[in-house]
Amino acid sequence: MDKYKIGDFAANLGVTPDLLKHYEKHNIINSEKRGEGGYRYYHLTQVPQILESKKFQKLGFKLREIENMLHHNSIDTLVDSLIEKTEALADEISDKQLVLHYAQHLCTLLRDIQNDNFDGKWYIGKIGSRYFFPHSKGYNFAPISRSVRDQLSNWINSIPVVEQCSRITFHNKKYSDLTFGLSINSEHAETLNLYVEDPVEEINESWGLIYQSSQVGGNPKEQDFINRVLERPLHVLEKHRLTPNGDILIRTLLETLDNGGKYYHRIIMIPLESE
Repeated sequence: MDKYKIGDFAANLGVTPDLLKHYEKHNIINSEKRGEGGYRYYHLTQVPQILESKKFQKLGFKLREIENMLHHNSIDTLVDSLIEKTEALADEISDKQLVLHYAQHLCTLLRDIQNDNFDGKWYIGKIGSRYFFPHSKGYNFAPISRSVRDQLSNWINSIPVVEQCSRITFHNKKYSDLTFGLSINSEHAETLNLYVEDPVEEINESWGLIYQSSQVGGNPKEQDFINRVLERPLHVLEKHRLTPNGDILIRTLLETLDNGGKYYHRIIMIPLESE
C-alpha cells in the first residue's frame, strides 16, 4: 500500500498539512515517521477518519469529543451527543434568524432616513408586549446585585435583538422620572431564553401613539431630555385630543452622523386611553 508524505497527502485530499498535524495531535489519525527529519507519512486508511472528523467539526463538536466518538464511544453515546448538538444548532439558527430580521429592519430604516421618510411619521396602533430591563435612574447607574448584573450581561450580549430603550413615567398626568435600560419584544425574549424576573418589567400590550423621531443629541439633563423628546409627540396628542394613559417607552433604533451632528432615530410609544 502506497504511503504519502504529509504535503502530498494533504494536497491530494484537499486539506492542509497543519490540519493533519492537528488531527494527529488529538489522536484522531496517526502517521509513520521516517528519517532523521522525522518526516510524516500517511496512507489512504486515514482518509475515513479525516472526513468523519471534518463532518463532526461542522456539526459543532470539538476535537477532543471527536476523538472519543471515533475511537471510544458507543453508538448510544453518539446518539445522545448528536441529539444535544442538533438542539444547540436549532437554537443557534433561531437566534441568527432574529438577527437577520433585525438587520433587514435596519436596512429599511436607513433607506427611510436617507429619503427623509422617517422623522415625524406617526400612527395610532397596537403597542406590542415588551420587557424592559432598567439599568439607570436618569444619568446615574442604579445599584444592582451581582446576580442581576450577570443577567444584564446576557441581555447586552443579545443586542441587536435587544434594543436601547428609555422609559418616562406618567404620574398625575405629568411625565417625569427618566429611566434608561434595554427592551425586547416579549416573544423574542422567550426565544432567546432571557431573564425576565425582577427588576425586569413586562410592559403589557396596549393601544397607543407610535411616533417616529430623528433628533440631534442635546443637553444630557433628565428634564431637558424629556422635554426635547416628547415635544412633538405631545403636540400630536393635543392636536387630536388624545389622552395618554401610561408610561412612555422610547426605543432607540439607530444613531447616525450628518454634517458633524449625531442623530438619534427613535420610536416613541405612548399608551392612550381606549376609544
